[in-house]
Amino acid sequence: MVPSTQTRVRTRLVPPKTVRATSSKDAGQAAVEAALTLPLFMFVLLGTLQLALMHQARLLTKYAAYKAVRVGAMTSADLAKMERAALAVLVPTISNTGNSKGVRVVNNIASGGDFASTFSQMSQNIMLDAAGMKYVEIMICSPTKELLGGGDEHDFDSESATGSAAGRQGGPMQREGWREFDRGRLAIQVTYNYRMIIPFADMVLYLIATGQEKADLLWALKLGKLHQQSQQAIQQHAARAAKYNSAAQMGLYLMPIRANYVMRMHSSLFPNAEAHKLPQTNECVLRFAKEGDGGGGGNVDLGGGGGDDTDQDTPPADPE
Repeated sequence: MVPSTQTRVRTRLVPPKTVRATSSKDAGQAAVEAALTLPLFMFVLLGTLQLALMHQARLLTKYAAYKAVRVGAMTSADLAKMERAALAVLVPTISNTGNSKGVRVVNNIASGGDFASTFSQMSQNIMLDAAGMKYVEIMICSPTKELLGGGDEHDFDSESATGSAAGRQGGPMQREGWREFDRGRLAIQVTYNYRMIIPFADMVLYLIATGQEKADLLWALKLGKLHQQSQQAIQQHAARAAKYNSAAQMGLYLMPIRANYVMRMHSSLFPNAEAHKLPQTNECVLRFAKEGDGGGGGNVDLGGGGGDDTDQDTPPADPE
C-alpha cells in the first residue's frame, strides 16, 4: 500500500534533533556508568591475579619454613644458613626487572642452570632497590636464653637439660611442663617480603592490608590489655610498618607473608656463639601464648591478617 501524502509529510516532520538528543543522553549515561564501574572491574580482575600469585607465595613460604627449621635443627640454629635454605625455596616467586622499561617479571626457573644463575644474583638476601630490606627474614621464637636459663652449650639429646619426659609424665602436658619440652625444640618464624607485581592491584591490596593491621591493633588495645603491653605493641607495629611504608613511597609494595615451623633439635645449642646466637626472649610477631610465657609456636600472617597455621614435628613417644 502506498502511503498517503499526509502520512509522508508527517514522517518528514519528525524533528531529527530529538533523536540526536536522546542518543547523546544515553551515551553520556553509559560513560558515567563506565567511569564508576571500570575501576572496580579492573581491581577484581587484577586483584584476582595478584591474590593467586600471593597464594602460591604463601604455600612456598610454609615449605620454606620447614626447610629452614630443618637446616637450623642440624646446624645448631645457624641463622645465616636457615635464611639461605628458605631463600632457595622462594626463588621462583621473586620478581626482577625483566626489561629496560622497568616492568617486573617473575623468575623463569626451567632448569638447574636457571636456578643456579638466579640464586647467585640474590644469594646475599638483600633487595638493592628496597632500601636494603631482606627477601627473607628469620626470627627464632624458641628456645630463648631466658628459657634455657644460661650456659654456653646445651646438649640436644640430654633429657635433663632439653628433654621432654619431665613435662609429659603422667600423660597430658603438665602445668609449666612445656618449658622442659621446648628446650629441645627449635621454633622459627619466617617472614617473606613478597613484592607484588600486578599494577594497581598491588597498591590497593597493600592499603587494605595495612589498614586491616591498624584496625586489628586498635581492637586488641580495646580488649583491656595492660598499658605497658599496649605501648609495646604500638612501638613494635610502628617499627615493622615504617620500612614497608618507606618502600611503598617508592612504588614498591611489599606484603610480609609469615609462617612458623617447629622441629626437634638434632644438634647442640650454643646460645652465645656469634653464628648461633639465640634471642633473650620470644619476639616473634605472632605466637601462641603459653602458661607463664610466650614460648614457641605462632601462626601464618598475610599482612595484618591470616589464620592459625603452626606446623611442627610429632613429639617422640615416651619410653616404656
